[in-house]
Formats: sequence, C-alpha cells, structure tokens
Amino acid sequence: MFANFSGQPKDMGGYTKDALINHDSNLRLQYLAGLGLNLYQSDPIYQDIVTYAGTFPDNLFTGRPETIQRSRTPSGSSRDGRGIRN
Repeated sequence: MFANFSGQPKDMGGYTKDALINHDSNLRLQYLAGLGLNLYQSDPIYQDIVTYAGTFPDNLFTGRPETIQRSRTPSGSSRDGRGIRN
C-alpha cells in the first residue's frame, strides 16, 4: 500500500517552497521539461521528495490496531518507522 507513499501535503512544504508556478503565457517550464524528457531522473527525484516525508499517516486509516500496525511495517519490506521504503 505504501510502495510509493512519499508524504502528505503538509510534509511537502519544504520540497515545494521554491517551486515555480506555471502560467499558460509562460512556456518556459514546458520547454525545460522537454529538455529533460529522456534523462530518467525519477529515482533521484523520488529520493529527494521522501527526505521531506513526515511520519506514518495515522489520520488516513481506521481499523483494528493490529491491522494498522501491519500497514506500518508490512512483512518482508524494508520500510523505516515512517512507512517509507529504505
């Protein structure tokens, strides 16, 4: 369930604080995205994003405590205490 979990919006403030806002009249970001089309930088980008991830999202799930605990650390996974893959 958390294979791609990287945090909640409140956790991402530090990551997005200097993000440029794209406006229809400014095609600069589309141009830059096209330049990076075949660079395959998804893993380093994801690793950078998860450095901002907060704690396990207790507010997102309900259920029995043992089920929630299994979601925190699924058997056979390499997740840290935040629910993030190491």
